[in-house]
Amino acid sequence: MDDHNSAPRAGKEVSARVRLGRKSALAGFLGTALEYYDFFIYGLAASLTFGDIIFGGGKAAMLASFATFGVSYAARPFGGIILGHLGDKIGRRNILLFTIVLMGVSTFLIGCLPTFAQVGWLAPVLLVILRLAQGFSAGGESAGTSTLTMENAPANRRNFYSSFTITGCNLGIVLANAVFLPIQALPEAARMSWGWRVPFWLSAVIMVVAYVLRRTLMEPEVFTEVKKERKTAKLPLGELLRTDWPTLVKCIIMMLVCATDTAFMVFALSFGTNTVGVPSTVMLVAVIIGMAVGMIGQPLAALLSDTIGRKPVFVVGCLLCASALFIYFQAIMSKNALWIILAAVFYRSIAYSCVNAIYIGWFPELFEVRVRYSGAATGIQVGLLAAGFTPMISQALVPSGSTNWLPIPIYLAVLCLASGAAALFSRETFKTPLDQLGPKRKETTLAAG
Repeated sequence: MDDHNSAPRAGKEVSARVRLGRKSALAGFLGTALEYYDFFIYGLAASLTFGDIIFGGGKAAMLASFATFGVSYAARPFGGIILGHLGDKIGRRNILLFTIVLMGVSTFLIGCLPTFAQVGWLAPVLLVILRLAQGFSAGGESAGTSTLTMENAPANRRNFYSSFTITGCNLGIVLANAVFLPIQALPEAARMSWGWRVPFWLSAVIMVVAYVLRRTLMEPEVFTEVKKERKTAKLPLGELLRTDWPTLVKCIIMMLVCATDTAFMVFALSFGTNTVGVPSTVMLVAVIIGMAVGMIGQPLAALLSDTIGRKPVFVVGCLLCASALFIYFQAIMSKNALWIILAAVFYRSIAYSCVNAIYIGWFPELFEVRVRYSGAATGIQVGLLAAGFTPMISQALVPSGSTNWLPIPIYLAVLCLASGAAALFSRETFKTPLDQLGPKRKETTLAAG
């Protein structure tokens, strides 16, 4: 009798897990899309308008504008550490509600800033404060969403479901670029006076929608059991540094490859538009198409990693990224719109998809449940410091007016190779059961299904 009933029960449990995983993935996808819309409209404004409006123009204005882009990345590790700590103590869901509100409010207020002409240096000071708030929020966002989704996902599709977190980022970036297309088409006087503010003001609506979506999320059972039994870590990051600091260091190094993406989205936009003379609409469309196709490439790469492992897909992605930026900058120099778009698609939908869709689910798997949010958030955000300051470093390597772009992909290739090497020495997790993830896990193969 028990054998007769066990199969239906098992089937119902699998179905329930699939439904829960899908709901978590969908909520994570939409919430992260809205959060990263807010975050990346700043990068576009930094490339296209802030140098003149907020920093008063001049040769150093663009460098200062890119520096404030990097400032938010400096705040992200603090957000990762603090929000990761709270996520491991009080729960993933509550922290994700907080991050979306903080991001929405700070983004809306950027759209209300006075200009340099109106208040002088107070304008960039206020911008830096709000940018720090954005960075703090983003510090706990992707790691929290992917951790929650991974813990709720079916055992043999953990990375596939988690990848929708990062694919949501793609949608947010596509929306950010799409919103700026009509803004760029405005007459210059309108664009510089009020047009640039509109994408930031839209964050008020976005914040409300995202908050409602986040409220549908459920805390993972694996975490609620730890909390119920009062086994949460007193100081998650401290415990992590004591028990598994090498994994954290490897995660930080693996994140260096993400510097290629800020070079692609932020610096290349400015370089192509302001130095080479490529129309801004061509550069924006290239990013939009690359991101849009990447929304297909990333889940496929994640699905492949659920089949053959995280490590091989990530390492191949690092090698592809090391070469893709050489191709992209050469395409920009050609001023050929089709070549620029094809190069963008190769980089963003193939090369970068093979790293972007993997780390987001792999990093939470590398840590045990008591320190998982802290480990993933800290590893991601400390590693992303290189990405945050890459536009500024690129501007220093290729000063305004110079078309000698070669130092940029060389610098990025070195970071990509370092990331690939760190991945080779990291643990493979795609066949490890959820309750055995972490440094002391047993090498147990998951049952099919």
